[in-house]
Amino acid sequence: MTTDIFAHNIGRIDLLGDMVRLELTVLTPPEQDGAPAIPQTRHAVFMPLSGFVQSMGSLEEFVQKLAEAGLIALAPDETE
Repeated sequence: MTTDIFAHNIGRIDLLGDMVRLELTVLTPPEQDGAPAIPQTRHAVFMPLSGFVQSMGSLEEFVQKLAEAGLIALAPDETE
């Protein structure tokens, strides 16, 4: 069974020994009108360092596909 987790962003990345810890954040409403949303950590993902490094290639490939489809624009130095 798969558990789906929603996150707006990765808030922080830490290296703990040989494990990478990714904090997943969600944006919560501000207490005052007009103030920015407040990011809060709700979950953390732990990965072996080797798995994290390998996953970077998959993420870079996906970003390139999004750019090729016109869904995002990359800065000139990101297209190399």
